[in-house]
Amino acid sequence: MNSSKIILILLVFLNSKRLTAQSYSISDNCLESAVFITVGPSSGSGFIYQDTVHTYFISAKHVLFEDSMHFFANECKIKYYSKKSHKSSPDSLILDLALLKFNKIKTYDDVVVIEIGDFIKGEKENGTLFSKYVKAFKNPSPLINTFNINQIIDYESAIIGNDVFMFGFPTSLGYNRPLLRKGVLAGKDVRNSTFIIDCPSYSGNSGGPVMMIKQNEIFILGIVSQAMLFVETWTNNQYREIQQVHKSNSGYTIIESFDKVLKLINKK
Repeated sequence: MNSSKIILILLVFLNSKRLTAQSYSISDNCLESAVFITVGPSSGSGFIYQDTVHTYFISAKHVLFEDSMHFFANECKIKYYSKKSHKSSPDSLILDLALLKFNKIKTYDDVVVIEIGDFIKGEKENGTLFSKYVKAFKNPSPLINTFNINQIIDYESAIIGNDVFMFGFPTSLGYNRPLLRKGVLAGKDVRNSTFIIDCPSYSGNSGGPVMMIKQNEIFILGIVSQAMLFVETWTNNQYREIQQVHKSNSGYTIIESFDKVLKLINKK
């Protein structure tokens, strides 16, 4: 084996080690950024986002709204982890949706953004001064894990084929702590300005954040909207009017672009 082959093998080995370490870094830094929400009979995921002025709660609209104008309930309970989710107990907050009305709530397609407080710049960690619409439920901590404005990728810049990571609470699987799932950006639905990722989602994932890896950096790609279903229709050969429809998870998931979140935040 000549020296050039030895160098090539060594580079491949080092790159594989770097990617493995990077995967663990993604999990440690981002997994606790997902929050679990309950609104009456509805539940799902969400996350907290900060710009240089305010702190926002972000999720999928269908998790909070029964229809275009009415919530499932007047309170939204938020469970989050301010430390390692697999070791610590969760903290909780309650959003008083009845008091909020539509003053601080903005929606667009399947995206909902709620301003929950003011950004606080700290020496070591940033925090939130919660608004009067936010009530302490259990062990409240102002140090909610958040995403900042430097971690965003816009719709046009997202690259099909790049790795993506989905975070959330797929409670329908019988697990009540945040989980990470890896996939790839499979395509873009330009009619609806949404993404399609090759990554299965389940009940409870809706509203959770999706990240993309681009040039070894982590960016917010968007929000989980819904699973894409594979639909099979079986028809009786003798009695054509007799049909049976079977729906299953296709393994693909529709993602709302984070561009829509920024549009709502900047809307006056």
